[in-house]
Amino acid sequence: MGILNLRKTRKYVGTYKHLDDWETIGTYQVEASQAIEPEETNDDWEDPCEPTKTVRFVKVKSDSSTEDIKQALKDIFTIQGCGHEFDCCGCRSWQAREVEYLGKEYWRLIVTSYRNY
Repeated sequence: MGILNLRKTRKYVGTYKHLDDWETIGTYQVEASQAIEPEETNDDWEDPCEPTKTVRFVKVKSDSSTEDIKQALKDIFTIQGCGHEFDCCGCRSWQAREVEYLGKEYWRLIVTSYRNY
């Protein structure tokens, strides 16, 4: 079980996101996660360097508003950018998209990732 935090300030890149101010609004548990094959693209499914897409089902316990929970899930599951001083470092970034409330504490997220090349 993880702590559901809402990011309140700055929105630093992934390596430094711990320097932001956060507000705890509840807890979450990833109940299921499934990789989604790329839609008709040139992406090589077996290549770990290619972009990926994952659907996650998350159970949330919180008394906060639906919008705050949605934003907190994006804040938790989005990690973009690194602290390297050079480009094309190969670090992977993740972005939570399509966050949807399913009812009874359950949420569905699409998380995409890619490498910085």
